[in-house]
Amino acid sequence: DLTGAPRDAQPDIGAFEFVSVLNSAALVNVMNPAAGRLVPGTQPVSIRFANLGTNVINNLQLSYQLGSAAAVTESWTGTLNPGDSTNYTFSTALVVPNQIITNLQFRAWVANPNGQGDADPANDTITRSNCVAIGAGTYTVGSSSSTFPSVQSWVSYLNCAGVAGPVTFNMDF
Repeated sequence: DLTGAPRDAQPDIGAFEFVSVLNSAALVNVMNPAAGRLVPGTQPVSIRFANLGTNVINNLQLSYQLGSAAAVTESWTGTLNPGDSTNYTFSTALVVPNQIITNLQFRAWVANPNGQGDADPANDTITRSNCVAIGAGTYTVGSSSSTFPSVQSWVSYLNCAGVAGPVTFNMDF
């Protein structure tokens, strides 16, 4: 071929030889939870994955994890033809803690299409950094023992996460 690689007995059309990928799934999108802001409580996890291989995918492992919590893994079975994609909603809901947390990692991934290793694992995972919205309650702002030690940290967190219920902020200067 153009790069000097030897041609097969039945060469590929064009300037390059390529190797077909038999079993390859890709995580295309995480539809829920939305990126950036998580709301305390439970919510469904919905993803979209695709078959980028040449084999029909009949089974696949799907997983997600929030922070350092245990990963949730479920098995998908069905028929996913090459080039097609489908949505999946996990039966186990995501539990978001009612805590002030920045940079909480949410990660979802696909694995083992047709019980085999994925030929291209680089497209199997989506990771997002999130803030947890401030849940209902009373919070203090302005001292080292406060929920938010400074007005700047409070405003910065509100810009990242917002609120998810009735809240009271007491200034502690």
